[in-house]
Amino acid sequence: MKRFKFSLQTVLDTKLAKEEEAQRRLAEGWRQLQLEIEERQRLQTAILVESTRIEDTCGHQTYKQDLLRHVRYRQALQDRERKQEELIKVCQVTVEQLREKLRALMAERKSLDNLKAMEHKTWRIDMNRLEQKDMDEISIQRFFRRAIEASAASTT
Repeated sequence: MKRFKFSLQTVLDTKLAKEEEAQRRLAEGWRQLQLEIEERQRLQTAILVESTRIEDTCGHQTYKQDLLRHVRYRQALQDRERKQEELIKVCQVTVEQLREKLRALMAERKSLDNLKAMEHKTWRIDMNRLEQKDMDEISIQRFFRRAIEASAASTT
């Protein structure tokens, strides 16, 4: 009996490779998003520390330059935090696009898998018919051979 060969196997293999690549890219996007979120948290902590320093120095006798330096540094950190928020939004959009692409690729592969299953079922039915036909031919040959042997034995 010949082995089953899916007619669109190369297409299915290509779709599977694309799906795996999309999964890898999605995982990369998630990692990048997590890094950006961690960076934002680090900046928020730095802003909080700097705000505490400013509040602590306000009660003491300090130089105007020191206070201005702390305020400018905090403003720079806040600017970086805003830019980080924009980066996070971009990463979130990218991750969502990658997720949608992966979902579409998975749907295409699933439809090819279903087609392969249907084609295999049809092949299995055809092979069972051929086997049954062969068995029937063998039975018919056996019947005629026994009939000939029986008629030869009865004539002698």
